[in-house]
Amino acid sequence: NENQTSPAKVEVYSLTGNLILTQKVMENAVIDISDIPSGIYLVKIFENDILLSVQRLIKANWKSIKLNSKSLTLQVMPL
Repeated sequence: NENQTSPAKVEVYSLTGNLILTQKVMENAVIDISDIPSGIYLVKIFENDILLSVQRLIKANWKSIKLNSKSLTLQVMPL
């Protein structure tokens, strides 16, 4: 059914390839990244174990990121 949303999996990697965070989320979920140091990261978004998107995240003083799973975009949310 097109109206049902599958949980997505979000993985955050350092630029050296280390997995920093993995979390299963539903549409428009907020992901806490306050424990991750400032820096540049790659965020991979999967649905049903299929890689849908890879995005660069430049983390400054962000507390969390919000996933819009319809457009596969990330929105940073300040402290």
